[in-house]
Amino acid sequence: MLAFLTYRFIETPIRRKRASWQMVALIMAAMLALGMGLATHFREGFANRFPPIVRQLASYQYPGYEVDYRVTTCFLKPDQGAKDFSPGCVDAGFAGSEANLLLWGDSHAAHLLPGLRVASEARGFAIAQFNSAGCPPIIGFLIPNRGNWEDINQHAMYQIRTLRPKIVVISAHWPKYDKASDFQKLTDTIRAVRASGVSKVIVIGPVPNWRPSLPEMLLNAFMKDPMHRLPERLQTPLNNMILETDAHLAAMVHAAGADYFSPMAVLCEAGACRTRLGDDPSDLMAWDYGHLTARGSTFLVQRMLEDRRPFER
Repeated sequence: MLAFLTYRFIETPIRRKRASWQMVALIMAAMLALGMGLATHFREGFANRFPPIVRQLASYQYPGYEVDYRVTTCFLKPDQGAKDFSPGCVDAGFAGSEANLLLWGDSHAAHLLPGLRVASEARGFAIAQFNSAGCPPIIGFLIPNRGNWEDINQHAMYQIRTLRPKIVVISAHWPKYDKASDFQKLTDTIRAVRASGVSKVIVIGPVPNWRPSLPEMLLNAFMKDPMHRLPERLQTPLNNMILETDAHLAAMVHAAGADYFSPMAVLCEAGACRTRLGDDPSDLMAWDYGHLTARGSTFLVQRMLEDRRPFER
């Protein structure tokens, strides 16, 4: 195509002396622009000049979460009830283990499971998981048009009394449930768990939130930066609000006699929160507005175990 255009619009006019050198230069510039446009199109906008993590941000996917979180078996969907929990939600030998842990809460509890599983294999503790989407671990909390929620939480409490875990980890998307009445019910829930004989209750605070999603925010930051740098930390007004929820929740949990672990304190400095752990797409801390990737979960759980040392007497 380019050869034909060169012959037709450059060589022929020159030979016939019908075109000025100005016109020839204009035509050559237009053809150069056309060639670059076609090359850009076929190379998908020169995407190869960007690092792999940036190339994947625009269409970032994390399909592994269904396996990592154990969706439909131990992390239930909204249309499932307590009867749908699988027997496999409790590790074999849990009841007789000297070190065991029960994980209770909504999706922001489920996203801790990948990290807990890595830690359990390294440290030798057993796990029980009872999570449900949109179902906070708060006894007496009412969710309109969802009658199975209370049954799920009562089932979790039954398992706590029956299994008698050494540690109960409670986690949720707390900014959704930060009314004073909700936190009072959480206080009552913590006390009920402790009264069942659990030696240690650890409440995990909120994680940084990214709207509409962390991958999209990172891509926007990269494109706006003249140096095209991918930030390791970002500051947003939303996370400043979550820091307030974090401080309020920590004070309430400590007053109820439970331990508190703050992901915000680990991941954020001066309001800027960590976005990634490395340069690979799998190194992002979260894959949507706030749910942790496997790498993010492993990093955060490791810090929690180091800071709280829950299995030490």
